[in-house]
Amino acid sequence: MQGEDKDWFIKFQSPESINLYTYCVSNPLIYVDKTGFDFRSTVGDYFGKEKDIFGLMIGEHWMVGTGKDIVEFPTMYTGENGPWGQYMMKNPILTGKVGDLVIPIGNKVKPGGSIDVTLEIPHMVIENGENAVGYQFLHGTNEKVGGFKISGNISKSKKGDITYMMTYAWNDIIDPNFMYSTDIEKSNAAKENGFFTPKDYEIHLTWYDTTIIREREGEMFWQKNSGWLRNWNKDWDSKLPGKYPRKYIDSENEQAAIGARWEYIRNQIYSSYPMYYCNTID
Repeated sequence: MQGEDKDWFIKFQSPESINLYTYCVSNPLIYVDKTGFDFRSTVGDYFGKEKDIFGLMIGEHWMVGTGKDIVEFPTMYTGENGPWGQYMMKNPILTGKVGDLVIPIGNKVKPGGSIDVTLEIPHMVIENGENAVGYQFLHGTNEKVGGFKISGNISKSKKGDITYMMTYAWNDIIDPNFMYSTDIEKSNAAKENGFFTPKDYEIHLTWYDTTIIREREGEMFWQKNSGWLRNWNKDWDSKLPGKYPRKYIDSENEQAAIGARWEYIRNQIYSSYPMYYCNTID
């Protein structure tokens, strides 16, 4: 293969591309090279600059096209969450929304009482965007494969400490959403690459958490809230860290277009489960 003169500028910018025996500088999962001279025409260009390992795994799994679902449960004997479960609990938007649904139930339980809880949310949204970020690929659950489920037991001690022993399940289909032109472009770029056989698949992530909210938190050094939802506050959406205020606003604006802002969804859930939210629970 011999390039034209105009292509040597590209090769000079990236000397490793001069090697004619390495396609896309040995990185075909990110780059495509339709002409044989310019590996800068990339599938990665469609995914923005921000990325994380979970986003790359989701995207690569789809592009390789095995069709095998990603499924994770906590460890059977220890109950320890896997890497996906730990990852999900680090998202402040999901933390805030789950707190909106779970914490108020405990406030309704009488001292010395407890209740078993089961909630099914068809479409829980955390984040949207064009980057190779796990949260953005997951974006929202899919009702067809289970949606978002919360189950477990909530108890209140006679001193007023509330213990939330809960299991959470995120169920989604990793597939292009053809409502968005960018998803169509990403799908076409992957298929035209020639090295990939994209195939949709399901992802089922389950994790466990025990949150304890102390009635007199902080009075003594051992009286500390603990667990995933230990810092939840009803005004969480105004206290999001870093880039998340912008991400939350973008997500809410998108959901507003289909009449599904979080405030509406949350209130709809409250109305659908009056046994948890409207009465004091013995």
